[in-house]
Amino acid sequence: MNNRMKKIQRIILVVHDIDKAMKFYTTLLGGTFYETDSKAYGVRCAINFGAGMELLSPLPGCDSESKRWLDTRGECLMGVVYEPEDIEQARSNAEKELGLKPLTTMDSSEEQLVHLFPGKVPPFKKYMQSFYNPSELNNVKLLFGEYHE
Repeated sequence: MNNRMKKIQRIILVVHDIDKAMKFYTTLLGGTFYETDSKAYGVRCAINFGAGMELLSPLPGCDSESKRWLDTRGECLMGVVYEPEDIEQARSNAEKELGLKPLTTMDSSEEQLVHLFPGKVPPFKKYMQSFYNPSELNNVKLLFGEYHE
């Protein structure tokens, strides 16, 4: 079945120094970075919704996918988040039609988002996301993300 994408929601960059990258991209593109509570994944994560950018930086001493990516590829584009018209249809197409297996799926309520973005409330009430294996997708992570205001 066909599923249309509304837009590219954001790109994901993996960087060595997230503070330096946030300062650089805020000066260059404007907007505000929202840091997420991503310690469980061994990374610092900051998202600038207005600029369509997410930054990931491995935490010292943690073996994370972001660290392995950075060690083998250097600072670079790590993934692209597409916003589909219908995330359930996009998930179905990816999984049933193409046989892709989601690495993670997240359906976050407003209450969960408050904990995910400590100190700053994101500009939406609900967020749904699915993340697919980059080895099946030309070594770039593909994610579907859908905001609800």
